[in-house]
Amino acid sequence: MARETSITGSIGVIFTTTDLHKLMDTVGVKVDTVKSAPLKGEPNGFSAMDDKARKAIQSIVDDSYRWFLGLVADRRGLSPERAKELGDGRIYTGRQAVDLKLIDELGGEQEALDWLDDAREVDADLPVYEISPYNPAPWYEVAAGRAAVRAVREVLESKSGFLDGVRAVWHP
Repeated sequence: MARETSITGSIGVIFTTTDLHKLMDTVGVKVDTVKSAPLKGEPNGFSAMDDKARKAIQSIVDDSYRWFLGLVADRRGLSPERAKELGDGRIYTGRQAVDLKLIDELGGEQEALDWLDDAREVDADLPVYEISPYNPAPWYEVAAGRAAVRAVREVLESKSGFLDGVRAVWHP
């Protein structure tokens, strides 16, 4: 179930890494690595990915993609060929996903709760909790944190914060 304009699909597997080696060369930073085998820790971002590392990562992506496509085909009642057609990584709206059999129907939270009650016999009176991926700290925690940081900074920046030429927070 999804809303009409939900973004669905995006069937596929992606592995992303960043190649920072030219930037590191430019700023004069060299990273040395000691490892037990040539592919240990690859790709690492501090050197260009070589063909062996690329092939190793591609094999993981391909295997994961086959597994995921199998799940989509099996759970959505699609042929493997149709799942692969739909699994080219593109996204679909909720309306498109219904027609493509990627979701069963359109609806929101209440429709989903009704479906859970009817189809899965989940008690409709169970509480629903909304979980936000970003939960900022309450204002008083932020203020207390700032006050603590300010107090530590004052100690460190004061003359009493020095001990034998080294900054110290605690003096024995």
